[in-house]
Amino acid sequence: MEDSMTVLRNKNAVFCAALLFLSALSFAEAAAFTRERQQSLIAELGDLPVTDVELRGKFKLDPERARELSGVSRGDPLSTLALEEIEQRYLKTGLFSEVELALDQREEAVFLVVTLQEKRTFIPVPLVYASSSTQMFGLFVIEANLFSTGATLVTGGFGSPDKQFAMFLVNYQIDKESPGFTFFSNLTRGEETTDFVEGSSYRSWKSLDSRVSADAAFPLSPKFGVTAGTEARISRLYDASQSFAAPQDSLWISPVVGVYWSDKTRRLFYDSGLSASLDFRHGFPVEGESQWNSARANLAAGFKLPKETAFQILAAGEFSDRPPSAETELTRLQLLQGITLRSDKWIAGRASIDYPFAQTSWGIFTAGAFYESGFASQGLEGEKEGGFFHGPGAAFTIFLRKVAVPAVGISAGWNAAASRLAFSAAVGMQM
Repeated sequence: MEDSMTVLRNKNAVFCAALLFLSALSFAEAAAFTRERQQSLIAELGDLPVTDVELRGKFKLDPERARELSGVSRGDPLSTLALEEIEQRYLKTGLFSEVELALDQREEAVFLVVTLQEKRTFIPVPLVYASSSTQMFGLFVIEANLFSTGATLVTGGFGSPDKQFAMFLVNYQIDKESPGFTFFSNLTRGEETTDFVEGSSYRSWKSLDSRVSADAAFPLSPKFGVTAGTEARISRLYDASQSFAAPQDSLWISPVVGVYWSDKTRRLFYDSGLSASLDFRHGFPVEGESQWNSARANLAAGFKLPKETAFQILAAGEFSDRPPSAETELTRLQLLQGITLRSDKWIAGRASIDYPFAQTSWGIFTAGAFYESGFASQGLEGEKEGGFFHGPGAAFTIFLRKVAVPAVGISAGWNAAASRLAFSAAVGMQM
């Protein structure tokens, strides 16, 4: 299971004009919380029960939901409180810039006091790109605390008048740790192209590609759980003139089940710890396709190095017999930006190191380097043949402390196997 949808990447190197806009939404950082004093108080009071969870601070999240996040119930013995785990539950939501925990004894009553400072959660993100060959414009709107429920909604799109291309996206997540619901639609009109399938070329065409998916995670323990969901996709080529061997229209439904294990801790600009997932899909054809099966694995690890440097590893692979219309997009791989991977068998990996070279009260500036490598059985660079890809890259990112979708950055990588430069901009929780 890939990370939740907080990354917006552009296949055509869109420049994020939201960089300075998001920076202006930040505030000053609060003083650190001295946990040692509270731990000693827990030891001193022994097994006294928690009277209640008291909320303080500025936040829009529903109070009952905010209390549930603590994982503490009335009557729980004080000795069972793990303050660091409670703090992580709040931080993993991505909603709060400050979480302070304290015990307040009032005669025979003991209250767990949770002071919260909520981040800015409504973020408009304008996208603008212009070059000598094309112009692209768009707008995404992100609300990370929809109707005070803690749910996330991302909607918007972008297009190019001269390229006659338009894309629209809606993503809704009840829980930021699970994929949620996504609707994606892509409308394209072209004048001349050659498809990756040998012998299939079109001189004029219009196409519509729409996908709807819904996924949810069901935890069985704090670290382990199962996932289930389904995806439906329709691909249609219409108004094609002077075409040869045009592909069939396709419509299929694909249920997915999986398992995951995660022991990650949220840091401001990376996740430390280890996570792994394994998903199984089966495609049922409704129109123009045959049945297919797919198994996909993902692995992510993050480590803290000296001087607050972060080292991260990502690895993924798929073995399937899915048709070309069921292609995947590896958004976490820089070298494949702008490439729709039509391979049914592939493996890829990424190692990166990020150094926070400057810190302020409102954000952290990081510079990073990475190396990516992988193999696809077919479909790289729009060709039928597959092969290896590999190469280095660099990234520059600003992580804002007071914004619920804090990462704003640019990255570029050199695909040595294809002699191709891949450039992208991103707004999201992670690069």
